[in-house]
Amino acid sequence: MRICEGARLDDGLLHVVIIKPMSKLDLVRTFPKLFQGTHVTHPQYEHHAVRQVTIAAPDIVAYADGERFGALPLTIEAVPQALQVLSGS
Repeated sequence: MRICEGARLDDGLLHVVIIKPMSKLDLVRTFPKLFQGTHVTHPQYEHHAVRQVTIAAPDIVAYADGERFGALPLTIEAVPQALQVLSGS
């Protein structure tokens, strides 16, 4: 799925996607567009490229890449060039 369509691994930014509330019917109609990246024009979709983000919500645990990360609130910051990314091509 291309949820963060246009995001690049080496741009030094965090790409934050917010999906605002939508009906179940609208969600079902929009879901297939995630595979082509054409969902980005949906009015309930927001994409922000930022250096730092703070996430806060009561009684919520954050997960990163499928792993438990910690209780909210938490602040995440992008550190440009802190990790070398190797390309397979």
